[in-house]
Formats: sequence, structure tokens, C-alpha cells
Amino acid sequence: MRKVGDVGVKLFEQLASAPELNPVERVIEELRRRVDGEVYEEIEKKQAAIARELKRLAADVEGVKRLAGWGWIREAAKKTPSSKARILDRQLRSVPNR
Repeated sequence: MRKVGDVGVKLFEQLASAPELNPVERVIEELRRRVDGEVYEEIEKKQAAIARELKRLAADVEGVKRLAGWGWIREAAKKTPSSKARILDRQLRSVPNR
């Protein structure tokens, strides 16, 4: 098994709570905005609502990019060699599925 550093990815320390550095936080905020505020009689109903919204987010790649693909992330992807950029793009596309 290869380590992250073996494929040329630099790791950096991140604050425990740094939403501006963790783009998935914006996606989670959007998910909460769409689901919270309603009273669900059963947990299964809330889980179903979350699943519906996750499917909607997964189908809206451009919307997720607007939420999570901040300018500094897109600029970094442009400056990254194409193979690494494809990996980054795939990761950005997978955000709603995590």
C-alpha cells in the first residue's frame, strides 16, 4: 500500500474547526438548511429526507462545486498537473456522497 506522500500529495495541519479550509462543511450546512426545522415523527422519516437531499446534491455537480469549490481550490486544481487535477476533480464530485 502506498502512502499519501508517495504520490506527491502534501499534508498540512488543519485546525479542528476550520470550515473555510474544509469545503464539505458548506455542503453539510446546505443539507442541514434543507432538512432541519421540520418535525419528523420517526427517525426513519428524517433519514429518508436526508437521503433525498443527498441524491439531489449528488445530481447537482455544479451546485456542489459552487458550495465547495471555492476560488482557491479551483485555482489550485488549475495549477496541478492533469493527473492530480483529475483526482481533485473526482474528490470534489464525490463530496455529496461522503
